[in-house]
Amino acid sequence: MMPSLKTQIHWFTRAQQVMLGGILFVGTLFFMGVYRPASARIQHLAEQITQSERQLAVSQLQARALPAVQADINRLQAKLADFKKLPTTPGDLGQFQIELAHLADRDHLRGWSVSWPGTPRRSDQFYELPVNVKFAGDFRDVFAFLCQLEDLPRLTRITSMIVKADNASGGVEVDLLMSLYYSEG
Repeated sequence: MMPSLKTQIHWFTRAQQVMLGGILFVGTLFFMGVYRPASARIQHLAEQITQSERQLAVSQLQARALPAVQADINRLQAKLADFKKLPTTPGDLGQFQIELAHLADRDHLRGWSVSWPGTPRRSDQFYELPVNVKFAGDFRDVFAFLCQLEDLPRLTRITSMIVKADNASGGVEVDLLMSLYYSEG
């Protein structure tokens, strides 16, 4: 026998209510178990992206200043290297004075003096320090001294020389300006 129409409507209403309850239950489970955690994760990732973008902007701003900072560092390192290479203590130039005094004694020069009239100048590969040397002696001894300057362990170059005849003793007086060179390495 077939159920009555009223019973069938009642079953279908019940079935609709069960289906609606099931859909609401599944929807609630989906919202609580999938949608809400995914939304929270997306929001967290969006905040991380925003924070990373801010950090990137700050880092880019700092990176723009890096070439100027590197140029300052290079300039200061070059300046520091200059100070390290320059003869700054009497002991640094003392050996050079000893070598000159030894040559002057060997060549019987008299009235010998050394002075440093200027400050060292830096070029691309070396440092140049002006040295003023004054002495007197026989012409042959002076000539021998000048020839032996080339044999010194340091590179020197005579930049100017004034030679005057000393009528009283028959010798010469020499005022010599030379450059003493220091290697870059």
